[in-house]
Amino acid sequence: MKDKKLLLWVIPFVNQLKPITDLEKKYATNLSNKRAEEYAFSRGHMRDVLSKIFGMRPLDIPLESLPGKPPILKEGLGNISMSHCKDALLIGWSIRKIGVDIERSDRQFNFRNISEKYFFNDEKKELKKLSEEKLRLSILNLWVLKEASIKWQEGSIIPDLSLWKINKNYTSAYHQSLNLSINTFCLKKNSWVLGVAYDSRGINYKDITLKFY
Repeated sequence: MKDKKLLLWVIPFVNQLKPITDLEKKYATNLSNKRAEEYAFSRGHMRDVLSKIFGMRPLDIPLESLPGKPPILKEGLGNISMSHCKDALLIGWSIRKIGVDIERSDRQFNFRNISEKYFFNDEKKELKKLSEEKLRLSILNLWVLKEASIKWQEGSIIPDLSLWKINKNYTSAYHQSLNLSINTFCLKKNSWVLGVAYDSRGINYKDITLKFY
């Protein structure tokens, strides 16, 4: 049953571009070269993977995809979320709300500053037990889950990043101000760390499918 599935695709940027609509081509012409390429790549592959779910031609998928805005699937075809890092695109689909985030597992960043500024005290307490490299990876895991949760919420990095709390097993997120909980999971695969936030109604971890292209 499609309503009990959560599907994920990781697509490296070395893959070829897929067709996009004339309107999407028009949007791309107003972007910088780098952003136009990212836009065309993400929308083309989004259409391609969705066409395999619904048995439709890729260009017929009712996808609203304004640059800089979350993509929206129309006509009751579910929910889609996307994220990209420097070398790959992550696409997530579910009939219910979903948020995804991807980062390179070797990404170097000011992880201590991020944890001090945005994380909860009990999150910091768990992190203090770790060695330097494990600390970087753990903060990266928390980061992708918080970003995915914000996308699920349709919120904003500021202030929501400091309001989403991730449990120590990475299996749920709680928003302090909204008083709501959602399911999450974090996965390291090949060179990437994936974070996913999703509505738990009717969806179990075993119902999640990840594909690489």
